[in-house]
Formats: sequence, structure tokens, C-alpha cells
Amino acid sequence: MVHDVNGGTKFGVSGIPHTFFIDAEGNLVDQQVGMMGHDEFEAKLAKLIK
Repeated sequence: MVHDVNGGTKFGVSGIPHTFFIDAEGNLVDQQVGMMGHDEFEAKLAKLIK
């Protein structure tokens, strides 16, 4: 977990909860505003790590 008080501004947080998918190079590759169930999280993650 990154503890950066400017993270919300940097990534454009518009609500809580806000989930970010960031690749190994630090690029934002996907995001979800609002609640996300376990199955939806796993599906997004699986799609991104192909």
C-alpha cells in the first residue's frame, strides 16, 4: 500500500471506495469507482495479467 497524501489528486479520485490497478511500471491501467465484489475484482485482475 502506498501512503501518499497526494495520491488522490494524482490519480483523480472522485469517490470512495476507489480501486486502482497499477502495472509494474507504475502506470494506471484500470480503475473502479464504487464497490466491487470479489468476483468482479478477480475478473478484472485476470484480464490485466494475461
